[in-house]
Amino acid sequence: NTIATNSWEWNIPTWRQLGSDITMSANTSLAHASLSRLLDGTIVATFVSSTGGSTSRFHVQTLEAGVWTDLTESIEITSIESDRVTYFGRNTEDMVVTWRSNSAVEVRRWNGAQWLSLNPTGIFEGGQSAPSATITPDGVLWVVGDGGGDCTAIGVAAHDGASWSTLPDGPHPSIECPNGSPAVSVVNDQLTILGHSGNKVWISQWNGEAFTAPADAIVATDVEKLDFAHMISNAGGSAAIFIQD
Repeated sequence: NTIATNSWEWNIPTWRQLGSDITMSANTSLAHASLSRLLDGTIVATFVSSTGGSTSRFHVQTLEAGVWTDLTESIEITSIESDRVTYFGRNTEDMVVTWRSNSAVEVRRWNGAQWLSLNPTGIFEGGQSAPSATITPDGVLWVVGDGGGDCTAIGVAAHDGASWSTLPDGPHPSIECPNGSPAVSVVNDQLTILGHSGNKVWISQWNGEAFTAPADAIVATDVEKLDFAHMISNAGGSAAIFIQD
């Protein structure tokens, strides 16, 4: 009496399953499943489990001897209003998970022993989209999400290990409203945001003083909403994926 989810990788010319099925006890539902490769090469599967009621749990597992095993303790989620839970990991000692609850943006950072609660109180209140997060090579945690209110810019906040700070209003034209959940990554040592406003999807970078104009890098047009956006970057290059409504 178990339920299971599978993980696969492309090994030219065919797909092959990675390890055994990930199984949970009966009467458990799974959501927000995703597969990631950390910057140190570790393959990680993440998902949310629920047995009903108002509480669910976020899991981070890795493959050990062909079996998916908990890499960290699971995270209790008592409220989730966003359409996804976003995860980013540099290595097995430094990871971040974020989502939007019914009252604020929730942020948890793994320090190698436990998940620390680092909620950016007062920064993203009133927003609706799912936040996104990344960690720079020097260990700074960045969180991006809409700032709430009426057509406000995308909010950008940084945690240096001690406290939160915010950058100037986010990178989108003030006359157009962001719609959907942005993605964030570090590309060529610059904080990079994939976002949406009006009917356009764009990329904007922070150069240390200001964000580049979204009009300088339009990714797609005639897009009503940005859904499930994800952006990755490594030595081989950068890539972004999103659902175009």
